[in-house]
Amino acid sequence: LLSFSVSLWFFNEGEIFWSVPLAYPPLVYVLGRMAWAGWRGRARPVRPVWPVWALAAAAVFLGGFRIGLNLAAPRSVIDVGYAGVIGAHRIVNGQAPYGNMPVQDRRPACGPADATGEIRERIQENGRCESSNPRGDTYGPVSYAAYVPGYLVFGWTGKWDRLPAAHATSLLFDALALAGLALVGRRFGGARLAATLAFAWAAYPFTQYASNSNTNDAIMPALLIWGFWLLTKPGARGAFVALAGWTKFGALLLAPLWLGYPSGL
Repeated sequence: LLSFSVSLWFFNEGEIFWSVPLAYPPLVYVLGRMAWAGWRGRARPVRPVWPVWALAAAAVFLGGFRIGLNLAAPRSVIDVGYAGVIGAHRIVNGQAPYGNMPVQDRRPACGPADATGEIRERIQENGRCESSNPRGDTYGPVSYAAYVPGYLVFGWTGKWDRLPAAHATSLLFDALALAGLALVGRRFGGARLAATLAFAWAAYPFTQYASNSNTNDAIMPALLIWGFWLLTKPGARGAFVALAGWTKFGALLLAPLWLGYPSGL
């Protein structure tokens, strides 16, 4: 799973045509390994090394450490998180996010130029001075609705500034994913699996990468995790996979699998 770092290195260097293909080998490996375990009907038994209390304590410590890392970089919100806050503002004010993102065009400027001489802050149709993000309306509606609680608490100045609403949303769904994995483990494998899954989420660098970038990438997994916890309830699992699909379409790949889950199990 750490081999995604190779793809990330090329991504950071701007080598997209190397970065994207290099993300597929670990994905294919994980898919193949899961398919093999599912086909055989069992996984290879392993001997636990850490006691349950140590795993649980490490997960709690790392969870707090992750919050600190997120808050230590107050200006780390990328355009995806910024779009989520804009979408929440539009929803609360009775607009759909789609077609209503802040744009530049030839609108009157209301802010300073950046290092390249570009002025991103423009007076929008609603009369507010807002930083542009014209392509921010590319996600499902749940992705924007998820930012509404954070927006209602912290608001939005109209600028691409610290965006505390984005930080709050990122931390909220990161915590929901961690807690959901603990419940999944508790239900399907007892205390050891609960502690192991929580620790795995907290310790994995790429879940922290999503948190520190304050993206919307934890929203869909969190919804699917809670849907999996309620897998034996048809209505609940259907609702959660639908919500996840209305966040990002990739989640809909699970719909046929969950639809075919045997009743009564």
